[in-house]
Order: sequence, then structure tokens, then C-alpha cells
Amino acid sequence: MDFTQPKQKSFFAQALASHVDDPTSIVVALSTLDVGQWQAALDVEYQSLIFNNTWRLEDLLPNQSMVTCKWLFKCKYHVVGTIAKYKTRLVPTWFFQVEGLDYGGTFFLMVKISSLHIFFALIAIYDYHIHQIDEQITFMQQPPGYVFVGQETKMC
Repeated sequence: MDFTQPKQKSFFAQALASHVDDPTSIVVALSTLDVGQWQAALDVEYQSLIFNNTWRLEDLLPNQSMVTCKWLFKCKYHVVGTIAKYKTRLVPTWFFQVEGLDYGGTFFLMVKISSLHIFFALIAIYDYHIHQIDEQITFMQQPPGYVFVGQETKMC
């Protein structure tokens, strides 16, 4: 064995070393060399939210607080280490809410899977229809970089 020559890095070790850090904000993402790819990923995600009628713009109600939001950025890689896709997600930052002021509490429903099977079987047998009711109103700021001109004070 020859210990005088440095050991060569494997192909995968070289590929992993070439990965870049994901941006931490929209400002950082749009100031990188990959600005075109990040902007395209932002546009795709935003258009998906609009197409699915995720929100409508409203005025903030009195005594109601606003939830802020931020964009998350992630590069997806091929096995060989090249970038496969630029992904973005708009996420609310719930950690600014205060219990008793912004919400009344939390409730987690625990159900056995066998109960769900019976429930859905009865729905199928009697040809019932299921409807979801969501009565919670949450106001979120407009996504950074996508604020409607003339409606800057409106919330989603």
C-alpha cells in the first residue's frame, strides 16, 4: 500500500460537497446566481395557490391579529448530484400567535381506525354525502414578493 498519495474522494462525496445551501429568505434567493430558477419556482407555487382559490383578500377585522408568512426554499438533487428541481413553499409563521388572544385553544381529535372504517362503510351503504366545514378565520399577510398593488393593506 502506498500511503504517500492522498486518497481520492468518491464521486458521491464530490457531488455532496458541490451542493449549495438553500436560501433562507426571498431576498437571499433572488440575489443568488440561480435567480431565474428561484423566481420560476416562486411563480409556479404562487400560481398554484391562486388556481386552487387558497385565499381571498379581505380587510383585517377589529381585534384580530395577522399571521405572517414566509417562503421556504429547497433544492432537490439527482443521484449524481446535479440540481433536479427548485422547490418553494409558502408557510404561515404561527409561532407569533398568543393563546387566548389569537385563538381559544387547540383540539386534537383522536379516532380509532376501526371507527373510521365503520363510519365510511355506513356512508357508502346509505349513499350519504360528506361535507367539510371549516369555520376558522385566519388572516395572513400577502406573500412577500406578491403583494397586490393598491391593496397592500388587505390580508389573505
